[in-house]
Amino acid sequence: MLFPLTYRASMSIIDIESHDCPCCGNGLHRIGEGVSETLDVLPAQLRVLVTRRPKYACRACEEVVVQAAAPARLIEGGIPTEGIRPVSTTGSSKVTSA
Repeated sequence: MLFPLTYRASMSIIDIESHDCPCCGNGLHRIGEGVSETLDVLPAQLRVLVTRRPKYACRACEEVVVQAAAPARLIEGGIPTEGIRPVSTTGSSKVTSA
C-alpha cells in the first residue's frame, strides 16, 4: 500500500462486462489486477480509496489481455480525489469565498 494502514480504506472493484475472449469467444481467466490508490478526505478524516481492476487473458489466444478502464482522476496520474480540493485550497473542509 502506498498510504499508511492507519487511514481508513474503501475498496471497489471495476470488472469487465464480458468474460469471453474478444478474439475467439473462449472464456477468459484472471491473470492479475491493476491496483490504484487515491487520497480522499472526509471532514477531519482522510481515507484511502483502493480501486482494483482485474486482468483477464484467454488461454487460446496468448496475446489477449482484457481489463476494465480506469476511472478518471482529478489530476492525470495523481492521487487526490475531488474531496481533497477544498482542503488543499482553503486549509479546511469548508469552501469559503474571498
